[in-house]
Formats: sequence, structure tokens, C-alpha cells
Amino acid sequence: MRFSSIGDIVLATSPLETIRRAFPDGHITFLTLDAFVPLLEYHPHIDALIPLRKTSSIRYHWQVGVYLNKNNYDLVFDLHNSLRSWLVGLPLDQGILRLEKPRWKRWQLFQLHHNEFPEGFDTRLMYHQHLGEIWREGAPLPELPGAENNGPRKNMPNCPKHLKKPGSWTPSFWEVKRTGSVLRLKKKFQLP
Repeated sequence: MRFSSIGDIVLATSPLETIRRAFPDGHITFLTLDAFVPLLEYHPHIDALIPLRKTSSIRYHWQVGVYLNKNNYDLVFDLHNSLRSWLVGLPLDQGILRLEKPRWKRWQLFQLHHNEFPEGFDTRLMYHQHLGEIWREGAPLPELPGAENNGPRKNMPNCPKHLKKPGSWTPSFWEVKRTGSVLRLKKKFQLP
């Protein structure tokens, strides 16, 4: 399970190939927020998706865990390790392998601008290291699907175009059609 955000979900798909290699006949189900289901629907190593509503009660999360328990999953990989994933995991009888997030190092980096992460830290490797016995330390990391594409995708006429909002700390994007209005206002008021 990995609920958000988009970049973390993409990175969390890397261990799926390792899981598939360890359990070639296994059924891999990915639990994520409903908004991110379209991102994962055609992933080659995902057999089923369980969408989770973002605004859900404690009872709802418990019921999702009861559903997982009734479906007899052999193993659950919690690649989020949040209050939400703990609530989903409470009713489970089977083992859960939880990602240990480097929260303190991350807090130091963002709040104190002090980097305690080791040289060459790799989030994909961190995800793999929490797969338990199926991960062999030093094994090559699987590529992310589409990583072999070194340039922008072509011939995607229905793909929405977006631009990052200038000065935005958290990732925020405007659709290109809105950006034209912003640029006209910028020019009208002679803003830099």
C-alpha cells in the first residue's frame, strides 16, 4: 500500500518487479488513494487495485483492513507507514512489512537545511530494503516502467499540458490554457 503522493507512488512501483520475481504466480494488489488509481491501472506487475477514499473515517479504514484480512493476503507491504496505513493494518492477521521512513533526517533537511542523508541515498533502494527476505542487498534495482524513455513522449494529443507555478514551494501546476491568462495579466501590470 502506498496512498500518495504521485512521485512517491511512482517510486513505490519499483519494488513490484522484485515482489513479482519472488512470487511469480502471486496476485499483487495495490492499495492507493482513488485519485491515483489511473496512474497504476496498466502497470505490468499489478493484478488488482483497491481505491481508498481520501476523506474517510477511522471506521472506513478499519473496514478496508477487514476486507484485506478476509481475502487472505499472505503478505502486506506498507510502503507508506502513516496513520492511515496503520489503521488499515490493525485488523490484519498476516504479516506486514512496513517502510521505516527517515522522518528525522527529512525534518532536519527541510526545517534546518541540514542534510543527514548518506551520500547516494536512493528512495527506490529504501523501498526495496523493506521488502524483507525477498530483497538481496546489493542486487540491482529494477528500472521504473518508462524509465528507458530519455525524452518527452510524442504523439500524445489528449495529454493535458501543465506548467509549474512560479515560486511555489509544494508542487502546484497550472494548465497551459490558464497560464496564458496569467501571462497576459503579468504583461498588463508590468510584473517581472
